[in-house]
Amino acid sequence: MRDALPHTYHHAHDIRHTLTDTPSLLRFYTMAELQPHLAVKPGSSPPSPDQDGLTDLKTHQHDGEELEGGLRGTRNIEHNEELARADHQWWTNEEDRSVLRKLDIRLVPLLFVTYMLAALDRSNIGNAKTAGMNDDLGISDPDFQWLLTIFYISYCLFQFQVLAYKIFRPSRWIFFCVIVWGVASTLQATATGWSGLMAARFFLGVSEAGYGTGVALYYSFFYPKQEIGIRFAWFITGGALASCIGGSIAYGIQQAKTSVENWRLLFIIEGIPTVVLAFVLLWLMPDSIATSSFLTLRERLIAEARLFRDLTDRTAEEEVEETAATSQRDGATKSLMTSKFTGLRSGIGQKLDTKNLAAAFKDPLSYTNSILIFITNVSYSSVPVYLPTILNGMGYTSIRAQGFSAPPYLAAWVFSLLYVYTAMKLRVCGPFIIPATLAGAAGYLVLALSKDDHTRYGAVYLVVIALFTQIPMLYMFLLNNTPGESRRGAGLVIFGVIGQAGPFLGTRLFPAKQGPYYAKGMFISAGLLFAATAISTATTVMLWQRNRMRDRAEEALEKEADQLDKTPESLAVLPAEEAAERKAWLKRLDASRRGEDSPYYRYTI
Repeated sequence: MRDALPHTYHHAHDIRHTLTDTPSLLRFYTMAELQPHLAVKPGSSPPSPDQDGLTDLKTHQHDGEELEGGLRGTRNIEHNEELARADHQWWTNEEDRSVLRKLDIRLVPLLFVTYMLAALDRSNIGNAKTAGMNDDLGISDPDFQWLLTIFYISYCLFQFQVLAYKIFRPSRWIFFCVIVWGVASTLQATATGWSGLMAARFFLGVSEAGYGTGVALYYSFFYPKQEIGIRFAWFITGGALASCIGGSIAYGIQQAKTSVENWRLLFIIEGIPTVVLAFVLLWLMPDSIATSSFLTLRERLIAEARLFRDLTDRTAEEEVEETAATSQRDGATKSLMTSKFTGLRSGIGQKLDTKNLAAAFKDPLSYTNSILIFITNVSYSSVPVYLPTILNGMGYTSIRAQGFSAPPYLAAWVFSLLYVYTAMKLRVCGPFIIPATLAGAAGYLVLALSKDDHTRYGAVYLVVIALFTQIPMLYMFLLNNTPGESRRGAGLVIFGVIGQAGPFLGTRLFPAKQGPYYAKGMFISAGLLFAATAISTATTVMLWQRNRMRDRAEEALEKEADQLDKTPESLAVLPAEEAAERKAWLKRLDASRRGEDSPYYRYTI
């Protein structure tokens, strides 16, 4: 029988054995308790959850429909297009949207606001300088550059904290990071000299390093890979809105008449909300799908099952051991349930896969993406810090410079969301990164060459929009081409360490003595962005060529599989139409589970 199956089915025998060390929902419920919540009756919709959040669904099974490897088994929804898009989905499209909506409402706004405050606390020292901090504390321009640099030194050195999301409870870890940087940011208001600010900025960098980059990994505990893009874009573009709000707050504070220096008041007003938010996050942020109290049991089952399509973080040794231990045949629903729900997706206590970790360090894409984010950060890191200074040098007063720094960020926030949304819909990254780098380079050239204030201010819009658009796109370029949680986590560490070294250069490109035009810094930024254009173009072409090679390899496999599918033995097991449907599903599943080892895996160009 096995020899008569299509080639994609041969490997599928092992798909249901993709178990990890610790169960998720099976830690809290037995298989017998969960099984009634996995099925729907043919031709009917699932009843509404009762007061306890559970459903009383009856499992419907057909006898004698078991295919080797447990691929057919329970056929409770296959004939109802309204209930499922494919044979393996046992929940409705409406339920799918409801679960996704609940996850979005709980996670996206909280993470967005948190990163917005992180960006605000990180960059408000530029507004504090404009508000008179340097004059009050006797800080020279080289000393101020060290205040910027010390943040990025600690931020870069502590990027390994990304992996803490897979070791500790995420809600506790996020609380710890946010409370530390909130306190450090607020305490800047009490500084009496350069050394106090240096200490506060160091701890600000350490704590923000533990939060920001790891959110991409945290999202993967709740969403399949293809759904992370636009949500992470919302998260990362919080930096643009923060810069907009920061300029507006600074503009208002500088007009206030109080006994406290305006720059001290700025640190207090922007730091205290972060401390308050930390406790809100501790209360509301879930650690995993299995412990998400805002979802009913059935919704948690659905949310876990949705991740099955993106299950890749496995080692060959684990699969061999588990295949031998659980080789009995099961129905398809139980097979799906066993293979998915015994995989701990929350990351709590889950072993790091050393093989996948090592693969990230050998992957050239880890380094090309890191070089691109390095270049972007060289230009990006200086913008929120020096834009008020640049505007001041263009002839605006200190207060007007604060006000005029806000609109470009607001425009960047709106445009970058639309830009990333379009890219994710088209499922491409490179073709959108290339024009963004070109636009940024053009904007810096205008700033370097033009002496007209209005022209330069217009170029500021172009630079800010281009840079804030590049950052989420580069994160998506990395995440979409890095299979497996452990490998993705290691890739983010490389991405963060190399990328965050960019501000070491960026924060030193605009010394006061080169004002008011800072031509040298503008030319350097433009040249680096032109280099980013060349690198992103080469990377995109390379990935396109790899996909073309995989297309040809898959075409050869398909010819062989089609011949097997048309044999009497195969048709006796499964009709041709259903075989094609299942084969398409198994191809997606195989690509998700085995990543680059699968002939069906495709890179996102």
